[in-house]
Amino acid sequence: SMHTIYIVDPHEMYIRYAAAFTPTARLREGAQVGFLVLARLAYLAFGAVPGFFATRYLFALIAIVPAYLLLRRLYGIPAGALAIVALPSSPVVIPAWGTDYPDSAVISYIAGAVACLAMPCRDRWRSAWLGLAGVLLTLAIWSHGMGIVLAGTTIAVYAAVRLLRTRRHLLRDGILLAGLAVLVTLLLMVASAHIFGQFDFIRPTLAAAARCRRTWRRRLQNRGRRS
Repeated sequence: SMHTIYIVDPHEMYIRYAAAFTPTARLREGAQVGFLVLARLAYLAFGAVPGFFATRYLFALIAIVPAYLLLRRLYGIPAGALAIVALPSSPVVIPAWGTDYPDSAVISYIAGAVACLAMPCRDRWRSAWLGLAGVLLTLAIWSHGMGIVLAGTTIAVYAAVRLLRTRRHLLRDGILLAGLAVLVTLLLMVASAHIFGQFDFIRPTLAAAARCRRTWRRRLQNRGRRS
């Protein structure tokens, strides 16, 4: 319900509860702009229920289309068709897409990014697929804390594979990914300022992460004392 509030009426959320929620980092839900910007725009364009389904249709395209193209190029049309059937019917994907919790965006962004990174293509299209993966990974990072872990793991595995197989243009590709991450973040900051009235969503995210670390540290200490 907290995430739905930021989609339906974010300004009221900040006006009424900013002072109460700031000390406990409860405004972190409003900083998950990789998901909220698209969801809010869909709400404004289509309304509540149609906007919900429009956003999920977009997430489905992001996850399925790159996976279909990847498997089709590697193993043929039947394998590509399998991706179309398997991804939307996954017991992980279906519950995620069914709510306004931001993991609905994260799983789509990560699935699309992984397929883009693994996409076999000619050298002239390599930068385009890599750039699309960079955009999706950045959106995943700014959608939920889980996206940071998954995006970091994806980049680490991709770098390791490149080091083992082909190191050509690896530095250039790393610079491209870093540059796109900065550019997408800046665009999200501008969009967040116009849509939610909050330009800086980075500090609320860091504050929430710090508070979560302190909370888990206290819980571990309490468990140690009881044991």
